[in-house]
Amino acid sequence: MIKLLNGNGQLGSILSQKIKSIDFDKDILIYHTWNVWDRGQKEQELEYFKFKNFVDENKNKSKIVFISTSSDNNNYYVHYKQKSEAYLILNADDCLVIKFPNLIGKKGIFQRLKNKTAEPYGVIDVLSLEEAADKIIDLLNYEGLVKSFAISGEKIRASTLNKIIHAFDEG
Repeated sequence: MIKLLNGNGQLGSILSQKIKSIDFDKDILIYHTWNVWDRGQKEQELEYFKFKNFVDENKNKSKIVFISTSSDNNNYYVHYKQKSEAYLILNADDCLVIKFPNLIGKKGIFQRLKNKTAEPYGVIDVLSLEEAADKIIDLLNYEGLVKSFAISGEKIRASTLNKIIHAFDEG
């Protein structure tokens, strides 16, 4: 049995459809729930403790797969996600951390660039939601010693991505 926890976002919707047709011999819990909207210390610390309790309750029952981020932004969201990754790997033998770059969807950096609430800078690593869901499914059977995988997408200059997003704007 594969159980996706929360999974209400764009990736979760695609993943929940894909896992319906997959059957595994062991129980797998995919932890894909986190407050991405309030990145303050208090809220992110709360998310960390919810995850820590989840790991403690399930580490001997099921394989735990944690969906995380490849971001290196200096904020509490990334800090507590990394802390959660470490906690899982140190406390659960049957686990996996899968870290993704920016996912191509209707939220996140793409929406902020479209709305002109973010300034493009540097290089952005992007991956489609479909590819991300497929990567998760591909790794569910993994049983090796390495427990953390950072998935790469396509690297593109943020200014080029911004031009693509606005290429068909009127005016």
